[in-house]
Amino acid sequence: MENERLKSEGIGMPSEVTTEIRIWPIDKLVVYASNPRKNEGAVDLMCGSIREFGFKIPCLVRSDGELIDGHLRLKAARKLGITDIPVILCDEWTPAQVKAFRLMVNRSATWGGMGRRPAGY
Repeated sequence: MENERLKSEGIGMPSEVTTEIRIWPIDKLVVYASNPRKNEGAVDLMCGSIREFGFKIPCLVRSDGELIDGHLRLKAARKLGITDIPVILCDEWTPAQVKAFRLMVNRSATWGGMGRRPAGY
């Protein structure tokens, strides 16, 4: 019921097809040339995260290999010598939606701040 209400309000809900995680060779991925992030200094940090936790957040891609989200994770995977990574296809998105999503992801990192850390964090 709730999904139907959200859909009627124009809020896209994932379907089984759009949330299927696939494993792709990283050589199939094409980075977005206009990616505004300058994050070379963060690659080693991401490598450490992947070493400790694994590659748990899939990259978002189109079926032609265009990378929508996950540029830093991809850079870290390449540096670590990982050859295959998890991806989720986003072919249902229009070019305008891809652009809007990229902007949202890049800006959302600045939306919140870090509050006081809970004990043991």
